[in-house]
This record gives sequence, C-alpha cells and structure tokens, in this order.
Amino acid sequence: IQTHWFGVDTFTYVLCGLLLMMLLFSLSNYAQNYKREFLYYSIYAFCIGLLLFLKALLYKNSGEFGFFYESYLDYFLQMVGYVFYIGFTRYFLNTPGNYPTLNRMFIMAEVMLGFFLLLFSVFYFTGLPYKFLSVTETASKFFLIFLGFMYIILGIVKRNKLMNYLLGGNVANLV
Repeated sequence: IQTHWFGVDTFTYVLCGLLLMMLLFSLSNYAQNYKREFLYYSIYAFCIGLLLFLKALLYKNSGEFGFFYESYLDYFLQMVGYVFYIGFTRYFLNTPGNYPTLNRMFIMAEVMLGFFLLLFSVFYFTGLPYKFLSVTETASKFFLIFLGFMYIILGIVKRNKLMNYLLGGNVANLV
C-alpha cells in the first residue's frame, strides 16, 4: 500500500522553490544594507528549505544518509531554523525597544530551543534509547506550538502593521 499522497513531492518542491526565492531575496537585502535580520531570515529559509527538500528527496530511502536525516538531521535543521527565525523577528520588529515582553519571551524561546537541541544531540550521539529522543522532540514541538500561540495573542493585542505580516506567517507555520 502506498502511503504517500500523489503530488506531495511536487508541492514540497514548489515550497522549496519559494523558500529558495525568499533566501535569495533576503541575502540580497543583507548584501545591500547589512541588517542582520535579513541574514537570520536567510539562514531560516535555508534550513527549512533544506529540511523539506531532503524530506521529499529521501522519501522511501533506506540508505545510511536517509536514516541519519530522519533520525537526527531533520530535527537539527528545524530547531536551528526556528532559532534564527526568532532572531529575525526580534531584530525586524526591534522587540528590545518596542516590545520588551515579547523580546524576553523570544530570548527565553531561543535558549529553550538551544537546550532542546543540545539535549537531543547528547541523547542521539550517546546512543541512549529512542524514548529519550522521542520525549525531547515532542516536548520541543509542543513548546513551538505554545510559542506560536503566545506570539499570535501578543500580535493581536499590539496591532502593529509589521507584526501583522509576521502573524500571517506564524499562523501558516502552526497550520
């Protein structure tokens, strides 16, 4: 029985193309004005684009790299990507000056995601049982969902035009 939906690979490759365009756009913005938020967004787009590209490319691949990707690398790319997305958001919205509460929340989120990634890496590379990896991954993803909802709530309360654009992207991430 084939469990892979028809057209999912095509859709995933289209998303990868969109992320590549976002990456190039952000890199060109960074090259023009050296604002670190564009560099951070470029790293986010690269990580998530690579995650999706490899997911589609390695589907039903039981090779050594496919196993490493599914067991570790996809999680690594997701966590690193989201840490840089949070950094992008902090600098793009100037949260230290404009939204101190949101800034503190984002700094705690960056630390927590770094902690989850470190913990996951230690568990993975020391060969601890799978349940440790599973619990860490699940906890970090629930944390990301919680963070997303908190961002949406604060964004609705603050009603900033720039934040509204990011809210749309955040809602898409949650979905």
